[in-house]
Amino acid sequence: MVGLPARGKSYIARKISYYLKWIGCPTKVFNVGKYRREKYGSKLSNQFYDPENEEGKRLRSHVAILALDEMIEWVNTHGSCAIFDATNSTDARRKLIRARCAQEKLNLMFLEIINDDEEKINMNIREGKLHLPDYENIDDEIAFNDFRERIKHYQKGYEEISDNSLCYVKMINSDQLVINRINQYLTSKVVFFLMKLHHKPRKIILSRHGESEYNIDKRIGGNGNLTPKGELYASKLSEWIMDNMYNKLENGGLSCWTSTLNRTVQTAQYLPIAKEKKKALDEIYAGQFEGMTYNEIAENHPDEFKARLKNKLTYRYPGGEAYTDVIARLENIIYDIESTENDLIIVSHQATLRCLYSYIKNVNIEDAPHLPIPLHTLTVFTIKTTGLKEETVPLLDS
Repeated sequence: MVGLPARGKSYIARKISYYLKWIGCPTKVFNVGKYRREKYGSKLSNQFYDPENEEGKRLRSHVAILALDEMIEWVNTHGSCAIFDATNSTDARRKLIRARCAQEKLNLMFLEIINDDEEKINMNIREGKLHLPDYENIDDEIAFNDFRERIKHYQKGYEEISDNSLCYVKMINSDQLVINRINQYLTSKVVFFLMKLHHKPRKIILSRHGESEYNIDKRIGGNGNLTPKGELYASKLSEWIMDNMYNKLENGGLSCWTSTLNRTVQTAQYLPIAKEKKKALDEIYAGQFEGMTYNEIAENHPDEFKARLKNKLTYRYPGGEAYTDVIARLENIIYDIESTENDLIIVSHQATLRCLYSYIKNVNIEDAPHLPIPLHTLTVFTIKTTGLKEETVPLLDS
């Protein structure tokens, strides 16, 4: 990462890491600020960041090298990708990183975040930076002014990337990308993901369909209809949206996606907004086992039943799908989620919602098949650059 403080580098670093881990690429973020606090404490004067302060410059360089060494060790032993989250604001620092990665034969991409929107910068400071350990028990205005001084110190020594021999991406004011020498599979994936990102706060609401006929019989798959209780949930869902999202309904700021299957379409039928059906949101396909109960599978196909219990993530139903297949087809849904600026309600199924939840919450993908996704319950995420809030809202007793 490259860029001045309070430009959203750490937020973007987290988003990239969530995405890469979700598609199966082990990734870890190494935040140099955390290393600095551990080594030198959190109560440092803003003069520590002055490029003319030789002692501060030396200490900052030491802690950056410490983080860099640990990052490289982690990549060589545990992971496929690591993100070095720091300002890295000078040519000298970037040359150091480049030389160190070259020694280890590691591919390197610089991502520079450029933002001159003072309102957004001030919001990032007030909503994010003032809650750091650096400003614990310090008046907000004093902390705000101190951080603005810190930024001024970085600005004095800041050097924008200009070396076109580097592999780099520049993200300018959240809506423009400049790319240079992007020619690897993983860096190309990251660039495409970055093209979808924005920084506007919004809500994402996940809802499983209402109770269906197959739920009553404990059968998997199929394309059954809602039961009377499922119909009641559909009504309750519409009431909740009207009570809690009416302002979004008025200004067209709420979107709704469902799968193509009857039970999700019927669950969303009373919502007073347009619905978009997406095939990628359909339930995991059980192939030859569609319409069966797990007791029937255990009795008639004991080897398959045991194989599924052993590893639900990679187990593939005969003629059907594995969770890894579901994740692959949901990748375009993730792009759509990241690019939409509206609040969004997604009405889908247990397996697909497990996968989407694991992405939004950064849950280890191996744990996704075991996440509880109860019927008749909303999961409401409020997403901001400064953090994620989750709320569980039961609308009916399941």
